[in-house]
Amino acid sequence: MKNQISEGRTIDVTVAGDPIKSGDVVVKNDVAGVAMTDGKEGETIAVAVRGVFAVPKGAGVIQQGQKVYFSADDKNVVA
Repeated sequence: MKNQISEGRTIDVTVAGDPIKSGDVVVKNDVAGVAMTDGKEGETIAVAVRGVFAVPKGAGVIQQGQKVYFSADDKNVVA
């Protein structure tokens, strides 16, 4: 396909503020993903937005197919 720019598996994000470690959950506007590499403020890193990842989870049960959200306060995924 001539007009495809990307497969959409990753997005590039410029790190603002605290450093990001590979595997951290990264939220950019309405999109959440997982950092593929470490990055310091001002650096651009790739963030995976498709796939299955093990990330910290808050208390409670998350049912299969249930919407989840990232809590910036305690750095956990919550239902």
